[in-house]
This record gives sequence, C-alpha cells and structure tokens, in this order.
Amino acid sequence: MPELAAALFDASGVQAHPDAIGRFLRKLGFTYKKDIGRQRAHRAKVRKQR
Repeated sequence: MPELAAALFDASGVQAHPDAIGRFLRKLGFTYKKDIGRQRAHRAKVRKQR
C-alpha cells in the first residue's frame, strides 16, 4: 500500500495513508489472497459436496 499511496500522490497530489487506502479497497470488495492453492482446494471440496 505504501507504493500505491506514493503513486496516488505523484499522479494527483492527494496524500492518503496506506491503511486508509487498504480499508477503502476492502470496502469496495478488493481483497488479496496469498495462497492460491487454498482456493483450489476449497473449490474441489465444494464440488465433492454437490
């Protein structure tokens, strides 16, 4: 988020705290999942239950 805050400042002159940017993005529904294998395992489990 610090890089995003710096890019925002460079592009528009708006200064925002990285935590505020993160909260805003989460409120919009943007999330970051580090472990993609975990998502695949969850989908496989859901398919087996059907």
